[in-house]
Amino acid sequence: MAARKHGDGVWVNNPSTIDWGPTKGALMAMPTIKPVAATIVVIGTASADPVSNHTSSPTNESSIIASSPANSHDYAYPLASRHTADPNTGGRYFGAVRSNGRLHAGMDLITPSGTSVIAMTDGNVIDYNVGFYAGTDALIVQNNDGSVVVYGEIRSDLRSGAPIVRGQRIGTVISNNSSGSSMLHIEYYTGSASGSVFGGGDYKRRSDLASPMFIQYLE
Repeated sequence: MAARKHGDGVWVNNPSTIDWGPTKGALMAMPTIKPVAATIVVIGTASADPVSNHTSSPTNESSIIASSPANSHDYAYPLASRHTADPNTGGRYFGAVRSNGRLHAGMDLITPSGTSVIAMTDGNVIDYNVGFYAGTDALIVQNNDGSVVVYGEIRSDLRSGAPIVRGQRIGTVISNNSSGSSMLHIEYYTGSASGSVFGGGDYKRRSDLASPMFIQYLE
């Protein structure tokens, strides 16, 4: 099968090295994510090193762009159409430094306003955060496998307690009123902690926050 290009990135059938984002990394095999014995990188407290403790910005060519949970091959891509800009660049990646020194707790998938947001897997809504960022909201879902996903910068009619199923339309991406950009901001938590996903540390998030960069490769 021939290589295919999407957005600012190139997907190939066999892994190879490519200049991808802030530094160089090894491109993951496509088109599907296969279960691997990789360890999810959990950030935790403010003492975490943002370079060595997240995989979105590898420090050498042999580094892996993103570690994926073993069951990620069962997940669906969370948008009705593919993202239109490389999430490994432009401050869209996990761990990117923000102007106030905070580290980016998720990954941004650039897409037109009005794009449908799709549930990656079965679960239940545990919170709907109004005013999540710059006039947008966030749907927080506890997946049946125990993990938690924040679908941010969207609008949704779903509220806490609503069950969802893989592939279901759960919201719509909307433009924020800061830059006017539209994107799905997505965060991933392993589920090893409980309570609000918002907290302290460099990321201002809960201790089980993990890299969501694998999500860009889902089908």
